[in-house]
Amino acid sequence: MSPQSHAPGADRLEELGRELEERQRQLYRSGTMRLIVRLKRATLRPV
Repeated sequence: MSPQSHAPGADRLEELGRELEERQRQLYRSGTMRLIVRLKRATLRPV
């Protein structure tokens, strides 16, 4: 987005940033799914 986006290594940095974002998104998704499953189990089967 910045005017210097084509500086040496900028493309690689952008790529790494995108990979990191995707990884974080996947981690967040799996984390929330685990939380939901845990909550459902807790409400269905009180310990």
